[in-house]
Amino acid sequence: MKDISGEVDITLEELETIRLTDLEGKKQIEVAEEMNISQSTVSRHLEEAHNKIAKALVLGFAIRISNPSDFFHCDKCGHTWRFPEDRSKVRQCEYCDSTEFHAHIHGESHQQIINKMGK
Repeated sequence: MKDISGEVDITLEELETIRLTDLEGKKQIEVAEEMNISQSTVSRHLEEAHNKIAKALVLGFAIRISNPSDFFHCDKCGHTWRFPEDRSKVRQCEYCDSTEFHAHIHGESHQQIINKMGK
């Protein structure tokens, strides 16, 4: 048998969508409202994430979360987003406009982030 190795990348948006729908059991419309995105975008994130996860399970690929340590996290709504090019201009959560957010910069390990999600 041919040696197959590789990995799939899951974005933070896909991960958050999976967490809210699959882990917390929320409906897509609820997730859309919470993430301040359209229901069709939630559906697209879910489909892409599920396809990547299926590929990883079936083919034995690693699952990698894109930039798991370089992102902002809103303490109010729980939204996560990637650093923009000029992160010094970020003043509020891009979804709920809260100023209660913090940056994860090579500080927390991927496992620490996953453990928080399991709470």
